[in-house]
Amino acid sequence: MPVDGIDSVGRLALAATRANVAMLREGAAGSFGRPQPIRSELKGTESARGSSAEGSLSTRPIRRWKIDAMSQTSGFPRILNLTISGGTPLDEGEHLAAYDGILFDPLWFCFHRGRLPYQAPPGETSYAHTMGDITARMVLMEQRAEQLRSFLFRGGLLVVRALAPASLALPPTMVVDTWSWITSAVAHDRLTTRPHPGAPARYVHGTDLIVVDTEHPIVMDLGGYDAVLGAWLLEVDGARVTATNRAGDPVGLDIPLGRGRAMIVPVPRGMGPEFHLGLLTAVLHNQPPVEPPMLSDEAALDAEAQAIDAEASARRHGLGARRGVLGERKRQMFAQDHVQRAFEHWRRAAAVGMSERTVLQELYALLEIVEQAVGGRTRIPTVLGISSAVADDIGRFSNERALGIRHTTDEPLQPLPAGTIPRCREHGTTLLRAYLDWELAKIP
Repeated sequence: MPVDGIDSVGRLALAATRANVAMLREGAAGSFGRPQPIRSELKGTESARGSSAEGSLSTRPIRRWKIDAMSQTSGFPRILNLTISGGTPLDEGEHLAAYDGILFDPLWFCFHRGRLPYQAPPGETSYAHTMGDITARMVLMEQRAEQLRSFLFRGGLLVVRALAPASLALPPTMVVDTWSWITSAVAHDRLTTRPHPGAPARYVHGTDLIVVDTEHPIVMDLGGYDAVLGAWLLEVDGARVTATNRAGDPVGLDIPLGRGRAMIVPVPRGMGPEFHLGLLTAVLHNQPPVEPPMLSDEAALDAEAQAIDAEASARRHGLGARRGVLGERKRQMFAQDHVQRAFEHWRRAAAVGMSERTVLQELYALLEIVEQAVGGRTRIPTVLGISSAVADDIGRFSNERALGIRHTTDEPLQPLPAGTIPRCREHGTTLLRAYLDWELAKIP
């Protein structure tokens, strides 16, 4: 879907909007010395009370940008407003292919309106209490990511207001953030060099905004930005920078996919979504009613890409099912007291700041639990499939009287040989992993 050809009422609307923005920023600069985030006009209120006509932030609020569900039922494009001002969270919206445009704030509030127990703000991490809490969000994002790819392939327009991702984690390895479904849809299998190495955005507030694409219908200089995008996003096939800061870091980016486009736009601190909702509405309202037909080769490539996506989705669903089964077996395994005690001894031995004496005492306690479970130390190599040196080193150093770890002695204590603690900790990790694998295999 082309997004650059805006004419008639849409061009007038955007021209009026840009003029209003310039007036607002000029007035703000005159009052405060530099452009300020736009506030009063986003709420659709009259000019600020108590301010003069010359110094007010807005004397003509942009009321036309207040798009609600009623105004979109006749002659207006269908827009899914996934922002703090929107009425439909991601888990309640229709299939994304039913919409013409999507406006998204990467906030947990926009996923499960009012029902999320974990709502870390942008740039921060909250922690789930159970695997179900984080799995539910992963499943939702995986489903919506597949729909988003179809939405973009058929010509949809996605506008993401660039805020740092808020993360939800379940240590040690499970993490999902508010950008996950976006990056999965627009960047999956499209990186030109390597898998992405980090977060799609990080929290960096600044006012040194430079608009690279001055003709962009959505990106404009509103006085600042609240996040810098990850450099790896530039490696997505077809990605184009639309705005940077003075250091050259990307703060705005366009990523084409099929006939559609994902636009990541810079947002000043504290600016509400109504302004970008109005711009998105104007752009979509002026799209050509009839699109040129796709070439046969383009259609074939799109069909092949969708077939690959469908196969990848099926494999991910299968992988997710296996992870769920494994997670339930793991839960049953850790419900056993001896397994939990073995893990706690290893955790204390691996903790930073523990004394050498404590580390070896905890590792020996772990060894005793394993010995009792498998029927003696001599059976550990046969039953668990690990070297006998793993248990022998832990036992030898823990019981050496000259070291005074588990036994008192009247003789002067000897220092541990160099590298003993790191080696014993490594042995402890090997022993625990083998023991847990053995216990897990007994659970159907």
